[in-house]
Amino acid sequence: MTNSSTIENIISKNDVKPGDILLYVLQEKPEFKEWTKENLLCNFGMLIDMLIIFAEDSMCTHAALAAQEPDGVVESTMPYVRYRSPIYTSGYHISVRRVPGEKDGSVILKYLPPVSKDTPKDNAPYAYSQAVLASLFCIFRRQGMSNPILRESMLLFLKLLLYPLAAWLDSILPAVQGKTTAYFCSQLVADCYDKAAVHDSPDFRLHCPDSGPVGDRLIDWLLEQKPDKKRLCAAAVKTETHVNLSLESPEIICAALSLLGKLNPEKSSTMETHLQAQVLQTGIQSTAYAQTLQTVRIQDADDTAVEILGLLMRILKPLGFNVSPDTLADDLLRFQAAFIMPCDLYSETSMLHIGEIIDGR
Repeated sequence: MTNSSTIENIISKNDVKPGDILLYVLQEKPEFKEWTKENLLCNFGMLIDMLIIFAEDSMCTHAALAAQEPDGVVESTMPYVRYRSPIYTSGYHISVRRVPGEKDGSVILKYLPPVSKDTPKDNAPYAYSQAVLASLFCIFRRQGMSNPILRESMLLFLKLLLYPLAAWLDSILPAVQGKTTAYFCSQLVADCYDKAAVHDSPDFRLHCPDSGPVGDRLIDWLLEQKPDKKRLCAAAVKTETHVNLSLESPEIICAALSLLGKLNPEKSSTMETHLQAQVLQTGIQSTAYAQTLQTVRIQDADDTAVEILGLLMRILKPLGFNVSPDTLADDLLRFQAAFIMPCDLYSETSMLHIGEIIDGR
């Protein structure tokens, strides 16, 4: 249980500004209600809360955005995205986070999916499957491995499998059928901030180290390359056909996924050199490795950056990941958002911590 006397920097709802991130921290561990038809959605939410608490040892189990209207929030909670008032909810204290500097955080709200107060059933639905699989992923990422490079690669590979699986499972749910997008709570928050980072200012980029960042260096670099992005992506599409990547070689997959997480595109060494260095750190060997490595060469590449983009698309497509070359940064950010949990936003490192709301005042 959280003791309000131990909370520093207590603020009121009047200190909240539109676009602020609101992180709801449970004061006590949740318990299931009686298993009746009326309590199914509530107990499903309790299950996700319990998974988060178990996997991350964190009582932060919900995230929302401060709405334009005073004392209001926009959130994704079962069964759909909705407006809600007031901000405070009994049983929680609320940690408020804000973009640093003089940026107008309300621009975040323009990246919300359409949200109707009058007909909420028409709003974007809750991402049931993605919420469950992202919660289960939290359990896997707690597991340690003696080889950190291999661990990072395998976790990323697991994400690449879970992402299209969750999209397919959600698409067959009656509540989600016919809707183009679905979100769980922290996914909605992260998605809006990431879109603002792409289209407004890099200051809105979220950095959640606990979530296992995917290609942060590559994403940030792509965001900086706006004048040349179309040229690079067009060249990557041309050179993609020159990459003969064997998915039977685990070293290449692990090494390439490690590159996706860590590679600095400005390095001048060749893609083959990058892969060799990463493979040495994974410690895996297979008969397919030597032959595969020799084929991972792009003869017509303009530079290393084009090699990176071409190889990236070649890896992701066989895994069922729909990568659009001209929106690669957006696609990677959306992929990141799908695995960012409320506890990840709680430990996020770039936003300002404004204070804590402990009651409805």
